[in-house]
Amino acid sequence: MRPRFIVVIALAGLAAIAVGRAAWGMHSAAVRRIARPTLLDEILPEFEFSSVYSTIAAADAGTTYRAALELPAEDLGMLARALLAARGLPGRLVGAGDEQPLTGSRPLLEAMGDLGFRILATEPDGEVVFGDVGRFWSVRDIAGPPIGSTQEFIEFDHPGFAKVAANVVVRAAPEPGRTILQTETRVHVPDPDVRRRFAAYWLVIEGGSGFIRRRWLGAIARRAEQSRLS
Repeated sequence: MRPRFIVVIALAGLAAIAVGRAAWGMHSAAVRRIARPTLLDEILPEFEFSSVYSTIAAADAGTTYRAALELPAEDLGMLARALLAARGLPGRLVGAGDEQPLTGSRPLLEAMGDLGFRILATEPDGEVVFGDVGRFWSVRDIAGPPIGSTQEFIEFDHPGFAKVAANVVVRAAPEPGRTILQTETRVHVPDPDVRRRFAAYWLVIEGGSGFIRRRWLGAIARRAEQSRLS
């Protein structure tokens, strides 16, 4: 997609998102959330910014978890892919590089691992946590120092950077054959001055990021339900 076309789609999508967010908020308030503890609590227990989105999949937890691992970026839809390509942090998640994971069939989580977001922890059929460090609010200097291990990520505390970690977690719902599917994003910005800059960035991207994550959960749930029926 051409950059100008991406921006036009993204702006139009953000306008639609702004109208629909209140209705979604009323709906999502009724969805059960996964209780702590999670692996994300161990990886990034301290944070200043966060968002959580949940849905219910009509499939068992193992099938839903595999659907999360296998979901290709193209299943997110055109608008979500345009928003991912148009912004800094979400663009880092799935949008950069010569392989163009936004339109390809590579699993989304695999693309994130290759493009800077290291897989930090996994629980079989339960949770995957990924993260990165960087100046995500910056136009030119986004990337942070390379993180070689999960322990390095946990111990990283450079004042000039933000540390972001996110998860996809599944737990069996009380109803048979249903699964609670959730994604949470946390950001830790240790320096107060940098935190103010990130706060302005977060305010701008939070609505679009929430739309993308809801689309992501919905796509995972549909894939899991289709796998169960096939």
